[in-house]
Amino acid sequence: MEKATDFFCEKQRLGNGAYVTVYSGELHSDEWVAIKRIKHRDTDGIEQVINKIKLLSSVSHPNLVRLLGCSIENEEQILVYEFMPNGTLCQHLQREQGNGLS
Repeated sequence: MEKATDFFCEKQRLGNGAYVTVYSGELHSDEWVAIKRIKHRDTDGIEQVINKIKLLSSVSHPNLVRLLGCSIENEEQILVYEFMPNGTLCQHLQREQGNGLS
């Protein structure tokens, strides 16, 4: 994931929150992905990530991005999703990108 994101380069950053930063990355297959890097908080945080992985792995819908992979090691967890190039749902709802959604 480091190589795909140019070692988590700032120019690859799509957004961030208190414990999460999301980057765009390009895999060897020229496929673009969104890489969510979650900083370690405590053991409850890891359990929440595992529950999220279980949930995302059990659903499939054309309007939801797919979880492609994950890594839970040491002090951080990484989730790899399909990349959606037109911005986030929040950006569209807040009209920060595009004309907004009806």
